[in-house]
Amino acid sequence: MNIRENPIMQTGQHYENRSLARRSADTGFAHFLGLASLAIGLTELLAPRKVERMLGLNGQQSSKDRQGAIRVLGVREIGQGISILAGGLSLASLRTGVWGRVLGDGLDTALLAAAAKKTKDPAKFAITSAMVMAIGAMDLYCARNLSKDVKDSSR
Repeated sequence: MNIRENPIMQTGQHYENRSLARRSADTGFAHFLGLASLAIGLTELLAPRKVERMLGLNGQQSSKDRQGAIRVLGVREIGQGISILAGGLSLASLRTGVWGRVLGDGLDTALLAAAAKKTKDPAKFAITSAMVMAIGAMDLYCARNLSKDVKDSSR
């Protein structure tokens, strides 16, 4: 069957369906990031000492202030996860929630830079930092894809 014989190709629905498939994948990826936010946030909120150990900060006397800061970051992560998951299939809500994660990644990066000077285990710190940066890259990728849908629909 050539393009002229295929009614889907004639009406342009092929491209709409492809775009719909991409949007569906982006929505699923955003929901995955929302679940990741909940998991990360719960870990930070409920196990701040474990997070300290992952960063190589456990050799120092554990600080109530540091644990409090880690818990606050956990609350932020949980809020972002809820925001994304509560958005359902609304691209605008998902876009806002995922860009919120990207902004949170900026804060995390700044805090990691400060913690780098205090770590007693550079290898653990490097591994944990690499994981944070990988998650940040996924957040940015998803946010940009969700934002492309806005640009595509305005044409």
